[in-house]
Amino acid sequence: MGDYPWSSYLFYTSRRKKPSWLYPKEILNQMNVRAGAKERYKAFVESGVDEELKQFYGKGNIMPFLGSENFRAWAYSQKSTDEEAISEQEKYYYMDAIIQDVAQLLNVSIQSILQSERGKENIPRWVAMYLCQEVGDHRLIDIAHKFGLKRASSIPATIAKIKVLLKSDKVLKRKIGL
Repeated sequence: MGDYPWSSYLFYTSRRKKPSWLYPKEILNQMNVRAGAKERYKAFVESGVDEELKQFYGKGNIMPFLGSENFRAWAYSQKSTDEEAISEQEKYYYMDAIIQDVAQLLNVSIQSILQSERGKENIPRWVAMYLCQEVGDHRLIDIAHKFGLKRASSIPATIAKIKVLLKSDKVLKRKIGL
């Protein structure tokens, strides 16, 4: 774990000088001990991910809540959305509008956005998927269905790729209005 160059793990578990942007006390205080917080944190991280967490993140939820059953029930009750009032047809109409806008902005056909070609970069497709989730707040499974994917599991990786690209490609970012 300590070998990964982008990890702050070593700063939490050793006496290394921490970077100015890292505030380990906030995390270490959550270990609820006065002495041995670093050791407890190390044991927690090294214990890995339990089966419940694996199943949870394998579902493709957009608004997941972790915690006790009571906390999750409370969190879901606080979710302020009228999603139930929006028909499936309206959801797909909104997704269609996003796809149409992306096609127009990036000067490509709607069909080229909806069509998947293995091994080929399709940046307009990536942008449309990203916007369907980020702006449209659509569930991954709905995006997968719209884009002709059998599973939603590849969408987070696609969205991550476009986020990285948007950080470096200011022209693309400006074109799509972000």
